[in-house]
Amino acid sequence: MHHLRVPSASPVISFKGQCVVAQHALFDQANETRMFLRSVHPGQIPVTAHAIALVVDFARQRGLSVDAVLRDCHLQADRLHSPSTSLTREQELKVFENLLMLSGDATVGLEIGRRLHVSCFGLPGYTMLVSATVKDAIQCLSNFPLLMGLYFNVTMREEGDWTAIVVDDYFYAKQLEPMCTDMMLAAIMAIIADLAGCPIQPLDVTLQHTRPSYHAYCTDLFGCEVRYGAAENAIYFPTVLLNQPAALANAVSGEALYLQCLDMERDGAAKVTSDLISQIRGLLNRDLNEFSSLGRVAEHFFLTERTLRRRLKSIDISFQQLLDEARQKRAEELLLEGVKIAVIAEFLGYSDIASFRHAFRRWTGFSPSEYRHQTIG
Repeated sequence: MHHLRVPSASPVISFKGQCVVAQHALFDQANETRMFLRSVHPGQIPVTAHAIALVVDFARQRGLSVDAVLRDCHLQADRLHSPSTSLTREQELKVFENLLMLSGDATVGLEIGRRLHVSCFGLPGYTMLVSATVKDAIQCLSNFPLLMGLYFNVTMREEGDWTAIVVDDYFYAKQLEPMCTDMMLAAIMAIIADLAGCPIQPLDVTLQHTRPSYHAYCTDLFGCEVRYGAAENAIYFPTVLLNQPAALANAVSGEALYLQCLDMERDGAAKVTSDLISQIRGLLNRDLNEFSSLGRVAEHFFLTERTLRRRLKSIDISFQQLLDEARQKRAEELLLEGVKIAVIAEFLGYSDIASFRHAFRRWTGFSPSEYRHQTIG
């Protein structure tokens, strides 16, 4: 039985902020960010303190040691609420792992998820609150995967009177997947209740993982049938509910906040990309010959060439610049070691000495011989 009385008809109100940028462009950007995050170590992906703080509060309520929950995370509980505290996805996953192990309770994902209200997502959370419709708000989960700290790709699929919100593409520790999936679906239910302004229950829930020992609790929490071993992880709501105006919809604030989130998502991705630059430099320094092509570097990071090229372009650098930088550094080292110019040219992948000389003069303003003479004397 639903707590929310859904009207028989509800106009679809377009969120004007989302119309500022073409929807296909938003999809491409978000999809590219998700692909990119797969290649980045979780220790380099920033997160907010909201989920970790919830875990700490939950641990206290359960009488668990907070120090044990934060073990090996290099975190102090009294610093979690400080704006200067920097946290990463690696630390967050470790906290989840510690809670699961210490509690011995497989329902902790559901417990944390139902506490993840829209206010736990910072600026994008408030953007969701003032979105025109519930559907527009949920779209933020798809458009801002980095900013919202999601471990899943979130999509919506309308099926007549029902709409599925699907969560997939989890690629972290397998032992945490059921916990994280439960958390995500429970959080979506909590968020939609916040947006609708009253308690709601889904029509159906499907989970890919096998039927757990706590299946009765799942049914009680969601208030509907929960099917396990399904083809996808999804939670279903009435389409009319998702199309109804959000309780706190405000067109002016919604547009302004949405554009701020777009900028923050781009800036966040650029910051992670700058960390990727260091990794690329490390590859080039380690084996310049093997990683001398964009395709090989992209393959190493499980990216397409197009995605890597666009990521580098987003911070105004190209792979050719990084390659030239590495070649110049290595050429200068070899010149000072007295290695013959012909050998250096071949080592760096140039087809002939003339091409190498031209490149070296472009880098330094000197020919290889002039550089060696002026440096060694």
